Amino acid sequence: MGMTINTNVAALNAQRNLGSAQTDLGTAMQRLSSGLRINSAKDDAAGLAISDRMTSQVKGMNQAVRNLNDGISLLQTAEGALQEVTNLIQRGRELAVQAANEATLSDSDKASLQAEVEQIKLEIDRIGQTTTFNGTKVLSHGPGGTIGGDPDRAEVVESLKSAWLRYSEDRVEEYYGLTAENVDFNVQFIDDPDSDAVAYVGGSGTEVDSYGRYTAIPLTVNMAKYDPEDPSSMWEYDRVVVHEMTHAIMGANTSLDSIRNEGFWFVEGTAEFMMGGDERLAIDLGNAGSADNLIAAFDPDNIDSSSQYAASYAATRFLHDAIKDAGGSGIDEVMTYLQDHPEDGVSGNALDNAIQDLASRHDTFAYANLADFETAITTQGGDFSTFISAMDLTNDDVGAIGGLDADGGEVFTNTSVVADKPWVYDDDPLEGFVETWPSADELGTEEIASRAFQFQAGANAGQMISVTLGSADSTVLNIDDVDISSDATLAISRFDSALEYIDQMRGNMGAVMNRLESSIANLQNVTENLSAARSRILDADIAQETSIMTKSNILQQAGVSILAQANQAPQLALSLLG
Repeated sequence: MGMTINTNVAALNAQRNLGSAQTDLGTAMQRLSSGLRINSAKDDAAGLAISDRMTSQVKGMNQAVRNLNDGISLLQTAEGALQEVTNLIQRGRELAVQAANEATLSDSDKASLQAEVEQIKLEIDRIGQTTTFNGTKVLSHGPGGTIGGDPDRAEVVESLKSAWLRYSEDRVEEYYGLTAENVDFNVQFIDDPDSDAVAYVGGSGTEVDSYGRYTAIPLTVNMAKYDPEDPSSMWEYDRVVVHEMTHAIMGANTSLDSIRNEGFWFVEGTAEFMMGGDERLAIDLGNAGSADNLIAAFDPDNIDSSSQYAASYAATRFLHDAIKDAGGSGIDEVMTYLQDHPEDGVSGNALDNAIQDLASRHDTFAYANLADFETAITTQGGDFSTFISAMDLTNDDVGAIGGLDADGGEVFTNTSVVADKPWVYDDDPLEGFVETWPSADELGTEEIASRAFQFQAGANAGQMISVTLGSADSTVLNIDDVDISSDATLAISRFDSALEYIDQMRGNMGAVMNRLESSIANLQNVTENLSAARSRILDADIAQETSIMTKSNILQQAGVSILAQANQAPQLALSLLG
């Protein structure tokens, strides 16, 4: 290399290397002082973008963990309130069980028990309406339905379960000797104001065996005829249920359709006799003007009006008395024959054979066959007319079988013919039937007021966990009108249903709280691993950067020394000039 003055290549080289060393030293010192490998986009443009996305996810998940912990606190607040509601309901149920022990309690005692129940209901309402979390009500969400559904339908279902069905079954067994066995029994509702029917069995869903006996029978209740403000509506319903259950149990033992074709009057008359028909007969007899006029209009094979039902009832009582006058026990003998000879229902002469059987066993029985008897009940001026005219239709007894008028028994009034004191309340009050009860939709259940609480459970939009909490007060729980002093059995059932609803709510809350805790654990795991990945991109390796700083510091010092020597090289040229 030539010796030059204008261009000092060695100095330029030393200067370049010194600048590089100074840059590396500055970078190392910046990373060591900040702890970050990337302090600006120029350090790692792609790494900066990736780490920023990771940072937003980490921060979002950390906030989500806090969100879910707040959610758990909200649910714990609601669940704690429901625990107190549970305690109150349990106390109410305990009082109802105590009140049911009528033998040892006076009316005053029951009133005292009911007074505590009223306070329990008030406290349940207060808890439901005032339990809040950060100013938000968690158990009160505005107007809505109750767990009991439509109150009228619920009342009918309660009555069916508590007394009507079981009492009907027991009456039919006691006075007609008939029972059913494992017959499917579907209770359903209609709301038909144009129909005259209060309730009826049969129709769609009916199934029979080879003898025509019911194996499945629906009971349809027409709510359009139900008026809870009219006490007589309840009496009408319970007695009609007895009427229809008579059909159901008879149909489980013989072909009811066959007997209806043979003697329609007998099918409806025996059902009327079970519930008592004096009121109807008195009205229709008054409208007809005389027994003969009622008989003149009577068509035993076409029972399609009130007067036809009234005449059928009278004819059945006439047959009942005729059997007893001949030394028999009454209508139950006909029922026993029908039950024992189901094959006669197939041939279509079951009732005729039953009447003939009576004649063969009782010498003084006046009728040889069904035709003879139907002639008697359609003949004006005969024994049947005399019988109707002699009936006492003005006393309190309604003429039901086993009562004062029919059999010299106790007085069965329109309110006492069906027991109004429940002794059973569950989903299986019948012994001979397998009951299916109306669904929530059929009960007309209005949706219980509720609110969906949503918790942001992730770093991104749409990552939500939702839990719906229903309202909880005495109205929603269907215990606002329980009165253990008048109906402790019903109160026990209502409290049981309330407990079931609360337990379902608490169970759902517990499941969601467990879910939130699992989500928190998962978020913490993801955050940990994502933070580790971000650290590898963003954070400075202190050991590495210290080494780089030391190296760069030495190179800087060496560069300065070499640059100084390189700068002295052009001066050597002066010695050649000298």
